[in-house]
Amino acid sequence: QRCADMMMAGGITGGSRSAGRYKTEFGLNDTEIVDFMCKMGCEIGWGQFRLLELDSVNMRLVIEVAESPFAAAYGSADAGVCHLTRGVLSGLAAGLFGMAVRAVETTCRARGESVCRFEMEALKA
Repeated sequence: QRCADMMMAGGITGGSRSAGRYKTEFGLNDTEIVDFMCKMGCEIGWGQFRLLELDSVNMRLVIEVAESPFAAAYGSADAGVCHLTRGVLSGLAAGLFGMAVRAVETTCRARGESVCRFEMEALKA
């Protein structure tokens, strides 16, 4: 669990910094930022990313990843194992929404499911 937490934390930092940079330096809107980061995830070999939902009003982001190398390398598991991806997507959502988010890997190839699915929602006060 400690390793998973550290991987998640590293991902959050990278995802939030990237989202902020793409917004301020490149002037991208939320959809363009998500599309860019999904494309980049594919290009660096983290699987095939697909945006399922981006709701800036209700502060919700859902992304599906097919062929996650993290799940493939891990093997069989009882829970989601794509902690770094979950962290990056959590940081991305936090950067877009301007607040902390809850990020859950709701399906994972390591659990025998066809794709890894990540759902992020803002932690509203």
